[in-house]
Amino acid sequence: MPALKRAHERFVQEYVANGQDGKEAYMAAFPNCKKGGASAAASRLLTSDAVKQRIADTQRTGTERAEVTLENLIKEAGDIQRAALDAKSYAVAISALTAKAKLSGLWVERTQGENTNVNYAVSDQPPSDEEWERQHVTAN
Repeated sequence: MPALKRAHERFVQEYVANGQDGKEAYMAAFPNCKKGGASAAASRLLTSDAVKQRIADTQRTGTERAEVTLENLIKEAGDIQRAALDAKSYAVAISALTAKAKLSGLWVERTQGENTNVNYAVSDQPPSDEEWERQHVTAN
C-alpha cells in the first residue's frame, strides 16, 4: 500500500488516538480548516481505501502492543531476576522476586493503622527545670 500524505497520516494517528472522532482528528491534521466543514471532510477522508487500511493497520499494531498478560509480566520479572542474579545484583533480584510474588497473588501487603493522640501545651513561658524533668526524664 502506498504511503499516505503527511496530513492524512496525522489524521489516521489522531483518529485512532482520540477514539475515532473524525472531526477532531481532521482539525488536528488540517489546523486551518473551519470547524463547520471538518465533519464532512473527515467523512470523505474516511471513505478512502488507503486511509481505511492505514487505520486498520494502526489499530492492529496498537492492540498487539497493548496485549499485556499476567503470564508475560511474571515471565519478564523472572528474566529480570535471573539477569540480576547473574550480575550479582541481589537487591534488584529481590525486587523482581517480590514483583513476581505480588503479581501471582502470593504476596499481600497489609497495613495496620494506629491512632496516636498527642496533646500539646502551648505557653509563652518555658517549663521550669523540675517540670521538664518530670515530663521528659525517666527514672532508671
